[in-house]
Amino acid sequence: MIATSTRALCEEQKAGPRPKVHSSVFERIAYGIDGYAPGTIAPHVEIVYTPSRNPEQDRTADARVEAVQSVLAKAFCTGSTSLPRLGYLPGRVAYYLYVTSLMTALVVVLHLATTGWSLKLTNEVVLGASIMFWWVSIAAALFVNQRRSRAFSEFWHTSRHELRQSLKKSRKRIRVELRDPNKPFLTSDEDLDPAA
Repeated sequence: MIATSTRALCEEQKAGPRPKVHSSVFERIAYGIDGYAPGTIAPHVEIVYTPSRNPEQDRTADARVEAVQSVLAKAFCTGSTSLPRLGYLPGRVAYYLYVTSLMTALVVVLHLATTGWSLKLTNEVVLGASIMFWWVSIAAALFVNQRRSRAFSEFWHTSRHELRQSLKKSRKRIRVELRDPNKPFLTSDEDLDPAA
């Protein structure tokens, strides 16, 4: 799926104007679990979490969502917003080449089966060409996939550290706020030490 079309898809399906992505996705990106680097997250997503019945946990989750939202906005401002379209045309060409070569080979095999498996030069050439193009399409798809994966990894690598730090800071801010409810919510890194 192309990330830029997610907004239109959400509106068409009456799911709201902005696509929703769970906050755990960004925590997984931040901590580099399994090298997770998705390439189909749209620039303007609504980050959501699963609410609990505990107000303290929900407040913590709210703060983490705000932290992720600010880092994500910055990442898409400094990064490439056309990132999801990288390799779109070569990938599409590889797909159609794959389908066409597979269908051509199937037609030739069916033709051979109905004519008693008597190979003629034209059948051999068409079958050989379709098998060759099938392998070319697989190689092209692997190349596009590797290129996209590398680009997505580079995109998230630049903001992974900032995302991780922002999540940690939001957790510390909430801890300070919960220890002293009369103290206003911190808007910067000041006074994160609860002993102060």
